[in-house]
Amino acid sequence: MSRQLLALLLLSLVGGAMAGGVMAGFEQLVTLVSDLIWKTLPASLGLPHALGVILIATLGGTLLGLTIHIWGSPTVNLEHTLRQLTKNGYGDDSALPLVFLQGLISLGFGASLGPEGPLTSLTAGLGTWIGRRRGAQPQVLGLLSFAAVSGVLGSFFRSPYGSALIVLETPHEHSLATNLRLLIPGTLAATAGLTVFSLLQGHFLGHEYVLTETVTVYPYLVVAPLLGLLGGLLALGFRQLRRQVERRLQPLAAYPLGKTILGGVCLGGLIALAPLAQGRGQVDALLDPAAEWTVLGLLGLVLVKLLATALCIETGYKGGVIFPLLFSGATLAVAITKLFPMLPLGASIPCLTVATLTGFMGAPIGPVLMVGSAFPPEVMPLTALASIFSYLVCVQGQNRDAPSTTDS
Repeated sequence: MSRQLLALLLLSLVGGAMAGGVMAGFEQLVTLVSDLIWKTLPASLGLPHALGVILIATLGGTLLGLTIHIWGSPTVNLEHTLRQLTKNGYGDDSALPLVFLQGLISLGFGASLGPEGPLTSLTAGLGTWIGRRRGAQPQVLGLLSFAAVSGVLGSFFRSPYGSALIVLETPHEHSLATNLRLLIPGTLAATAGLTVFSLLQGHFLGHEYVLTETVTVYPYLVVAPLLGLLGGLLALGFRQLRRQVERRLQPLAAYPLGKTILGGVCLGGLIALAPLAQGRGQVDALLDPAAEWTVLGLLGLVLVKLLATALCIETGYKGGVIFPLLFSGATLAVAITKLFPMLPLGASIPCLTVATLTGFMGAPIGPVLMVGSAFPPEVMPLTALASIFSYLVCVQGQNRDAPSTTDS
């Protein structure tokens, strides 16, 4: 083994392990802040539940807006981080404390978002910052940043290969040859991130999606493509919903404080209406046998969850959409199974969660390996079919949204 290759693999391990440690610390801090805000504070206020929820969410929007008004609003999401890696060759380390603070406020105060947005921005930037302090060359900075992002996603659903593939498969300008060269260090970084995070937290991120129900695959091979199309349409609908929310909020673009306060009020109202709209989603509550969900109630929850996520993103909250989309897909799966009891949750949930993520990210392979690792291996043919058909919907949606070459 050459010295250069050994150094490459060592850097991947270091970047991934650093990301796993940062993730574990950030996750524990968010849980601590969230418990303080949502459990201790309401009891001390003594207000009616709905009013207390709205006031707390409004307070969160106000605090977030003040930080944006004073220090600005860095773009914090996985797609932006990947674009930065493609454009600059390494992560942005110019606003790490602000990303941390605004991410903590957003998630601690119940934003309907996941942690991957702040975490990928933080760890990619941290990899760059560490590399610069060591006088590293640009290609080393890029590898550390890439390894850090892979390490973050590696802690999701205990699938290092799937996590590395999502980073490489998400549409950007890297060539196929570059992607193949990065696959091995990305997988190594994802493994290191998963190992460190699991050792510190005792579980992997997304452990609540693990299903033990086994199904006979063959009867549902015809249904899987239909579920894939449905998941793709759900992701496409979410993109359209975001555009509509962004358009409605355009008059507030010059008033970031007012926009985040409005976001907090709306978020509080939606959480008061549907408590599962808070945070990244509680799948356990959906699968609780004691919960008496109706089909209309579940469909309404999907709409409220997606609306809350879109509002949070477009009013300045910092977070990711992977987990809210997975939760929405799982909720829709439970509704379909209630409507068609002959379709078991062991088939509907894997297909719709994978298909929804595929439809949003435009990546037909990584989601099958990453999210699919939470489910029994027997359902892999179903999730693969669902992912492919969801991807077809995604491609059609992108083609329809693309401007015509004849337009001026």
